Amino acid sequence: MTEPTRPNVVVMMMDDLAYGDLACHGNPYVSTPVLDALYAQSVRLTRYASGPMCTPARASLMTGRYHLRTRAIDTFCGRSMIDPGEVTLGHVLQGAGYRTGAFGKWHLGDAYPMRACDLGFDETLMHNAGGIGQPGDHRENHWREGEAYFDAVLHRDGRPEKTAGYCTDVFADETIAFIEANRNQPFFAYFATNAPHTPLEVPQRWIEPYRGGELSETHARLYGMVTNIDWNIGRILSALDALDLTDNTIVVFTSDHGPCASARDYTLPADKQQRFNAGLRGEKGSLYDGAIKVPSFWRWPAGGIDRARDVACVASPIDVLPTIAAATGAALPDVHLDGVDLLAALRGGPEPSPRRIYLQWHRGNTPERYRNYAVVTMQHKLYRPEPTKPDELYDLVADPGEKTNLAAELPELVTELRAAYDAWFD
Repeated sequence: MTEPTRPNVVVMMMDDLAYGDLACHGNPYVSTPVLDALYAQSVRLTRYASGPMCTPARASLMTGRYHLRTRAIDTFCGRSMIDPGEVTLGHVLQGAGYRTGAFGKWHLGDAYPMRACDLGFDETLMHNAGGIGQPGDHRENHWREGEAYFDAVLHRDGRPEKTAGYCTDVFADETIAFIEANRNQPFFAYFATNAPHTPLEVPQRWIEPYRGGELSETHARLYGMVTNIDWNIGRILSALDALDLTDNTIVVFTSDHGPCASARDYTLPADKQQRFNAGLRGEKGSLYDGAIKVPSFWRWPAGGIDRARDVACVASPIDVLPTIAAATGAALPDVHLDGVDLLAALRGGPEPSPRRIYLQWHRGNTPERYRNYAVVTMQHKLYRPEPTKPDELYDLVADPGEKTNLAAELPELVTELRAAYDAWFD
């Protein structure tokens, strides 16, 4: 195979989009024709463990490092500010001669020197904080109940700018304009929506198809947001087609974590409050697979990532930077990386040696041993929600819904994985 030269890169990260929010993952309610088609054209990482919250997932994707190394450990109260000394994927591709742009949600710092425009991105249009209208976002976006996602004040290259239209549409517009302007040079576009995160705001035309049936208004709004995302991704992919860039553009589609409890419909019985999530257990903040298993689609026809298939190696956002660096020929940063290069596996070659992925998240300034931690292997997950609770062990291959705790049956494996976690934590 002839190696293509300097592929373009488009990374799409959604916010609170669950694994089960796509029709291609079995959702019987939602319409996602564009993402279903992308699924059918992509290599899918089926053991991709993201999250468990917004900032940690984004810090790991941008740096190739576990978020606890980066200082971006939580979502608010100053804990979502990345160490400005970190080397981002934007830096890496800038160093390889790429034009870089970021549009949407950053959530790694709103002030110099931690903004996207300070950390490797030539062009940016972002909202502040964790979402439009949240504390820390531009003051004019606050208190606009039912309207925060429309006509928002965003920040272009760090400076506030009033925009017109629905936020996801605006971010897609900017991504398309960036692609068109840089069609004759290698580019990296980061399209990071703040949808379908609450508030569940979207133009009525996207909600109407979901009303009048068995769905509640909450879930109708949610799926309206998902279908709008699907439409906007279609616009971006169509722009690549129109410019004859599809063949040599790496497209990565993913989400930061699974569903949030704030998008539950509490008017429904308990077993129906959460939306469809393919039988997975748990919500955002936990480390069950419902919270951390998200879509991870990769497509690059000219680079041999052109055949629809599943790859079941354990992976996470820490692997995005080293994999894209390998694909583009960009130099890796001179820091410790936790992620591995998955390019060979994506191309149908050997998968990386069996490995363990470590996850931990909780509120507070200091990591606390055994509090909401997990170790994920090719077959098993060791999980402990709280330090005072016992470890839980699940066979993710035989029991993807994590219904049967095997800790009592496999105590030696529990001890082995806990020791591995202790070494990682230390």
